[in-house]
Amino acid sequence: MLNQKLLTIMLERHNLDFITAKEGGEVINKFISEKPDLILMDIGMPELNGYDAALEIRRLEKDKKNKIPIIAVTGHSSAEEIDMIKKAGMDDYVVKPFDFNNLLEKINSHLKSKN
Repeated sequence: MLNQKLLTIMLERHNLDFITAKEGGEVINKFISEKPDLILMDIGMPELNGYDAALEIRRLEKDKKNKIPIIAVTGHSSAEEIDMIKKAGMDDYVVKPFDFNNLLEKINSHLKSKN
C-alpha cells in the first residue's frame, strides 16, 4: 500500500490520469469498465496476484488489435521473475525501489507506441 500511495503522489504531480486498485480482481474489473490506456500492476497483490490478473486481461483482449500495455512492479529482478512477467503477457517491468524518472520514461514510451 505504501508503494501505491507513493506512486499516486508522483503520478498526480506529473498530471497523469490514473485509477488505483488494491488487488488483481479489482484490476480486472476496472480494466473492463474503465478501459485504461496503460496498467501499472504490482506482482504481489493479495487475493489475485499480478501474474494471474495479467493473464486474465490478456485472455479478455485476445481478439483485440490494440493490447493495453502492462508494466509490472516487482521486488525481484531475477531471470526467473522476468521470465514469469513475460509469460504472463506483461510488456515491461520496474523493480522496487524504482527510479521514478525511469518509470515515467517507460510509461511515456508505451503510451506513445499505442498512438
